[in-house]
Amino acid sequence: MSEKVPITAAGLNAAIPIPGIVVIDTCNPEAYGAGRIPGARWLEWYRMMKPPRAGPMFKSKDEILAECATIGVTPETPVYLYCFKGARASNTLVALKEAGIKDVRMYFGSWNEWSRDPKLPIESGLPFAPVLSEAAE
Repeated sequence: MSEKVPITAAGLNAAIPIPGIVVIDTCNPEAYGAGRIPGARWLEWYRMMKPPRAGPMFKSKDEILAECATIGVTPETPVYLYCFKGARASNTLVALKEAGIKDVRMYFGSWNEWSRDPKLPIESGLPFAPVLSEAAE
């Protein structure tokens, strides 16, 4: 494993305000909405996988890059991953590296460690203001 892959809580916290670095939460949508590292974009780990009938396998490089593009990630974007305990982010790390994302790092402590440290910032709720249709107003 590359020495540049692991990142600590302190390293990730320092990276939050750096323009161009994308922090990705690979948890399910309920966990993402309940709490996340500030500024984290959501890309559920399962979006890297083929549909269940195909068996447990990654999507193609182009399909993974298309999924990444939906949250503004290109092969040149530095990406820092986390999930709840590290397993799902590990899956995503392999998928992104195989697809050609050049700089992928992982916070192995993940949300399980981050959320227990009262000195670290936490963001919750929707990451954007909901858009209401006229019927809902």
